[in-house]
Amino acid sequence: MNFYPQTFLQALLIGIPIVILQYPLLLLKKNWFYKTFIYFLSMLVFLFTLGVSFYLKDTVVHTQSFSITEMIKSGIITLILGQFFGGFFAFLIIVYINWALKDILFDTTG
Repeated sequence: MNFYPQTFLQALLIGIPIVILQYPLLLLKKNWFYKTFIYFLSMLVFLFTLGVSFYLKDTVVHTQSFSITEMIKSGIITLILGQFFGGFFAFLIIVYINWALKDILFDTTG
């Protein structure tokens, strides 16, 4: 069985609630730096949760013994690798776009 469609669905099921939960936070302030910070935190939460879900899926499939420390380790490893292999660079691009278009997209007074 192909691994990628299942992983994409798993990432989608994790990402949708994070986007829904971050939306009220984005409406609190119109500051571009605040919105960029919320975006970065939601990306970290997504990567950590994806790593935890990988561990849980692997534990269920291979009937391994459950370990909370291994679950957290899997989340942290996925978070670090996700940041190293593109997450940080994508974040820098988003920051630059937000900063360049801040006068058009955001109210910089608040």
